[in-house]
Amino acid sequence: MRVHRSVGVAILLLTLAACSSRLNQENFDKVRDGMSQKEVREILGDPVDAGRTTRPPSPCTS
Repeated sequence: MRVHRSVGVAILLLTLAACSSRLNQENFDKVRDGMSQKEVREILGDPVDAGRTTRPPSPCTS
């Protein structure tokens, strides 16, 4: 469970940091399972935007 959470956090941070100049293959390769958010942010930098988005309800739900 911890590994899944760590990978999820890393993916989230990578997604949010997509416009960051620190997001490159060399830094991405430094991210490892089990790292804390702080450790990942030290490598990749803070996310540019951590806001939430909403999407319209699915037509399949009532």
